[in-house]
Amino acid sequence: MVMSQVTELMQKKILDVLQSRPMTPTEIGKFIGGLDRSHVQRQYLKPMLEAGQIFLVEGTHKYQLKGSHNTAQTIKLELASKDEFYQTETIGKNWMPHAKTTKTGMNVIASFQELCLGKVTRKFKINPDAWIHPSTTIECVEKLREHYGVRELSFHPRKVVRQFLKYGLKLTITKEDAKDLGLSGEKDNIGDHARVSFEHGEYAKAKEYFKTHFKNSLPLIKFGFKFWTFGRPSSILIVKLSQLEFYDRKIEYVHFKGSKKIISHTIDGEKIIPDKIFYEMVQDADSEKYDVVNITERACFVRDFVEFKTDSKYPKYIYDQEIVIELEKYAKERLSRGFKYLFWDNNETEFTLDNYDSLVRIKRTEDNQLMKDLYTFLESKDEYCFSHSNYSMRHIGIQHWLQLSDYNYGFIAEMGWEDIDTLITWYGKRTKSAFDKKMASVIA
Repeated sequence: MVMSQVTELMQKKILDVLQSRPMTPTEIGKFIGGLDRSHVQRQYLKPMLEAGQIFLVEGTHKYQLKGSHNTAQTIKLELASKDEFYQTETIGKNWMPHAKTTKTGMNVIASFQELCLGKVTRKFKINPDAWIHPSTTIECVEKLREHYGVRELSFHPRKVVRQFLKYGLKLTITKEDAKDLGLSGEKDNIGDHARVSFEHGEYAKAKEYFKTHFKNSLPLIKFGFKFWTFGRPSSILIVKLSQLEFYDRKIEYVHFKGSKKIISHTIDGEKIIPDKIFYEMVQDADSEKYDVVNITERACFVRDFVEFKTDSKYPKYIYDQEIVIELEKYAKERLSRGFKYLFWDNNETEFTLDNYDSLVRIKRTEDNQLMKDLYTFLESKDEYCFSHSNYSMRHIGIQHWLQLSDYNYGFIAEMGWEDIDTLITWYGKRTKSAFDKKMASVIA
């Protein structure tokens, strides 16, 4: 039998075995004759994948037939349905119905399973239905502290046990009780990055960097959109062109004749004077010294910006005319070519909690490198900007809006939060320069 006939026969066997369920290359190799996974992958699966006969289940190493609709979540649920651990009342009946509706719910249960099976520490092992609160909870925390050699557990193990208490045992634990048990819900390094921001002049330098280092305007547009909307990187990738509204914004300001303006709605260090003071200045202005100037600039309103993590919708505004003009041209060009999304090319994509991470991984990696290169150019000293390059732009954009509004948390929260506590704790602590400016206005 010639090689092509062998290959065709093996591919037919693979199609037959995948009729039952999605499988990994290792599993397929066992079913078709005990072949090595790398051989199966290279010799058979790769050409079949390129030919569109089979597809990789996003977020897994499993292959499925064309027309199948399995996802990483459905595969996890199928495996769970056969596992004794998931048949327990606390897990199967109580916790899993909630976990199925969240992005990471099944992963948290999997971590709890590792704990209960003694795979985290051999000194703690239990059937979840035998868990008695608070005695078992106290024992678990002590064994974990001993295993990790710490007094305070890191966020993840605290979260895993806390969620079991809430959903598996259906217990309501107060913040104070959780803290006393060593299961506080506070994240590690709380507030450490709440002051990440651009130094004076760095926004202008960043724009110049993108204009001079790239042949097209897309990197500048991405940067400006991230900066002004301060959305999570995951949320920015699902913005639709239909959400963008471009309009003319009227601006009125006062300036000394022959000097610079003293009221401005532009950015990068210009101080906005409250309306009351502005109109008092206009009313009392000596026409020989002052001019009242009216101008019109292009702006962009982003309607119903969806924060994918919380499924909440917020209004966003972009007020840098240079960014807006480039964004408007780019959006019109995308519309003319029939695109649905601002930065995503596949119109047919349906983003869900289950498939999102695997779908946008490459895009986020590209944007992460784009921002990292910017921080290198700016000679940033903040390690967070390099370790979380894409996400740090969210912090920087929020700080910009806060500085423009003199840290009006209620106003800024309207564009991204249900309450101001999260905003203040994680994003909105005043920078040193902001404190200096504030004190300069109250101390002679």
